[in-house]
Amino acid sequence: MGSTIALSSLVSNKSRLQIISDITGAGLAFWTDERVGDGVYGQKINTNGTLGNQIVPVELNNFGAAVNGNSVLLEWSTATETNNAGFSIERKSGDGSWVTIGEVAGAGTSTAVIHYSFADKSLGSGNYYYRLIQKDLDGTTKIYDLLNEVLIGVPEKFELNQNFPNPFNPTTSISFSLPVSGVVSLKVYNTMGEEVATLVNETREAGSYEIKFDATKITSGIYFYTLTSGEFQMTKKLVLMK
Repeated sequence: MGSTIALSSLVSNKSRLQIISDITGAGLAFWTDERVGDGVYGQKINTNGTLGNQIVPVELNNFGAAVNGNSVLLEWSTATETNNAGFSIERKSGDGSWVTIGEVAGAGTSTAVIHYSFADKSLGSGNYYYRLIQKDLDGTTKIYDLLNEVLIGVPEKFELNQNFPNPFNPTTSISFSLPVSGVVSLKVYNTMGEEVATLVNETREAGSYEIKFDATKITSGIYFYTLTSGEFQMTKKLVLMK
């Protein structure tokens, strides 16, 4: 008979033991535990029968952010996962409150490196903070904070960019930049000068924006979109092909 190995020396109620092997042949044991903590614990069992390092439920390798215009790309990866239901992405600006801006599903239980990403788009200028709320399948959560703040700068001039894709069917994106805050109008017209859609008509803070235009209800043809803010006005052409 083989020898008995004590996976944990702490006296507490344990259940749902699972044992899998990694690529080296070592065993990875996971169980739920009623001690104070994450609720799921793990232990590596080396091929020679000795115990390796304790395994955390979700071991985060890194968590970083990259700014591209008015968008922030968040990227993170995990070295191991146990019963990982997924991540909630939260953001706050300045001294504001945390708000949930997205959800990313987890890989459940895995010993492979898993890469994740989330794009936060159409942000106004300012300082932003991000964090991940990792959720286990049993409802347990853990918070991972992005260590540095993210700065979205103020554009230097007004800009209205060519829509993409163009030609399109039936949706396209129109982006523009505002160096100052003010009332902004973005409208679409047909070749007769008749307004067919109002995409923006409100006060916007200085910053860069991206607007989706859904042309499902209009016919194929050439149209024009015009951005107006204060004394600035610019018009570009777009083509709808159904």
